[in-house]
Amino acid sequence: MGRGKKNRIELSKIHISKNIYVPDGGVDAAVDENGEKCETGLIKPGFTTYQIKASQGFSPWQDSEIKRELFGREVVNLENLAIGVRNCFNQNGTYILVCLSKT
Repeated sequence: MGRGKKNRIELSKIHISKNIYVPDGGVDAAVDENGEKCETGLIKPGFTTYQIKASQGFSPWQDSEIKRELFGREVVNLENLAIGVRNCFNQNGTYILVCLSKT
């Protein structure tokens, strides 16, 4: 939320999942900012969604991990893309996968 405040984005345009343990269609947070207030960093102009991974067990450098994140165990095609990610792309949005490591 810090970057949103710094960029003066209205709180009503920032959406964050309350329960991170519930299936979310590949999206943990979203920002819907159509202005020019956020041209750098992780907040992009327009609609941006975020999937946040904070696990030592997630290996984003492995293609299989990214495929599973985006398509589950389904065949890789647009129809099987996680619903939240697909909705983002249908709105010409930006999808950002944020990977952190717990230690």
